[in-house]
Amino acid sequence: MLLSIQQKYLLNVIQKLCFARREQLYRLFCPVFCADNPDATEAVAGAALHRLRTTCQQLRETDGVFHLTNTKPDSNLLEAIDVMIELSQAKPLDFRWAEPPVLLRFSVQEFMVRRFAILRHGDVLDVPRFGAYERVILLFDGQGQAHPLPVSNKQFIAVRQSDGSHRYFATDGTQGGCIYAQKENSTG
Repeated sequence: MLLSIQQKYLLNVIQKLCFARREQLYRLFCPVFCADNPDATEAVAGAALHRLRTTCQQLRETDGVFHLTNTKPDSNLLEAIDVMIELSQAKPLDFRWAEPPVLLRFSVQEFMVRRFAILRHGDVLDVPRFGAYERVILLFDGQGQAHPLPVSNKQFIAVRQSDGSHRYFATDGTQGGCIYAQKENSTG
């Protein structure tokens, strides 16, 4: 199977994440291949995805979610991908699906490399290991009281808003904006 650079990129993203919605793939595709012409992203990425589906027998699309035959889409991981795209401004340095209870691990390049681990609040029975400087993001449904994990890593609560974006709160209760771009303070 001979694939274009764009098709290889999209297939690699799907393999690293296990699955992704079409619009998530477009958001990750744009900075790499259409940075100078973002309006062309849908046409270029759409054509690459269409051709990829016809050449890669393992690739499936179910309800707008692209996945390999051995994976099933999961709403928690899809939300974690949304958070990664928001925090990295669709330019993560690296990313990958992680072993539960961690949903996704990714890094971003700012002045320094920042590493993140995303988990669903309340799904943690055994606290996983985190890197010394890895930041923890807990996806929270906004019901009840959010509680941080018993680890020393910086932690943030991500709450989905009605428009699909997320609002971020430091575990000390202060609201955070772009949690990786802020100077080292109570939310960064």
